[in-house]
Amino acid sequence: MAVAQNKKVAILETIDKEGNVDYSVELMVRSNLTKAISSTPGFEGYDRVNMSQIMGEQDFQRTGLVNEEQIKRLGEMCGADYILVSEAVKFDGSNIFVTATILNVETAQALGAENELMGTGAKEIQKGCEALAMRLFGTSQGGSFISGFWNRVSGNKQDEKQPEKKPEETTAKPENPKPVVTPAPTPSTTPTKEQQATIKRKPRWFVGLNVGAGWGNYSEYSYNDYYGFSDNDYPGPIFTAGFDLAFPIGRYINVGGYLTGGYELGNSSPDGEMGLLLLFNFNKSGSIYLGGGKAIAYENAGNSFRFGYKFKNGLYLFGNYITTSDSSTYEYYGVTQTISESRGTAFVFNIGYSF
Repeated sequence: MAVAQNKKVAILETIDKEGNVDYSVELMVRSNLTKAISSTPGFEGYDRVNMSQIMGEQDFQRTGLVNEEQIKRLGEMCGADYILVSEAVKFDGSNIFVTATILNVETAQALGAENELMGTGAKEIQKGCEALAMRLFGTSQGGSFISGFWNRVSGNKQDEKQPEKKPEETTAKPENPKPVVTPAPTPSTTPTKEQQATIKRKPRWFVGLNVGAGWGNYSEYSYNDYYGFSDNDYPGPIFTAGFDLAFPIGRYINVGGYLTGGYELGNSSPDGEMGLLLLFNFNKSGSIYLGGGKAIAYENAGNSFRFGYKFKNGLYLFGNYITTSDSSTYEYYGVTQTISESRGTAFVFNIGYSF
């Protein structure tokens, strides 16, 4: 009994028309597609294809067009039965959207196309390419290889639903059909909800720079034997600039700290803040920004409290409340007397960007 030979599939360079996918990611997509196809019964992946001998590699990356003559020439050079054309586009900071199309070398016809949303990590690309290859070339069920594409290329009809027979057409078909130019697939930029649900958020460091502006007031109460009591207020604007850094703990929490410096015009004094920073991350929208720590403002020590929101595009906004106080006392015949007291409060609105 003759053993059927494996069908050879030539995997071309991954197309990146927009030029915003890292070359290492493109290479991993191609190599993992090759590995996944080679692991599929009946097929053998082959990625040592030199596109520069067929057409300009830059032209292929820019247009993705492969005409009938080029397809047949590729088949002759590497002995391939089919050609796989894949394209990757950047979906967001940590995910790409990959579309793959299988072409018949003899007819230059597209036999099937599939797409997959996947992360840019090595394991995520491997799983995504395995899912693409499985949908393109078939799945294993109970030891029986079942695939519409497999049945078409292997001539196996037992697992396909047989179409109803139609009367034979008497119209003569042209002997020399018009050459077909098959463009590489244009992936959709709107993956399905099911595809987005399979993507796990990749933990990332949070590194941000921010600036802020607000308003504050410095109040001073004092007493001495010569002037008596005095009560003064020094309201004015406050300006700040700061740095945030937080490392991931799992996929949903970042922990770190913040350091901020500024200046209050009300009483012409510098401002400084340092504290703990927490980010609670969500897959679809962004992150909740919380912070708290110590502050030196209006020449006094105090506390600062932060609450805000970080968007997926890197922009983040937060409000900062600063409160400080200080007092000076003396003891007179066993009774403690306050001779001066100062308080400062300020609210600052901040805007920042994370890298």
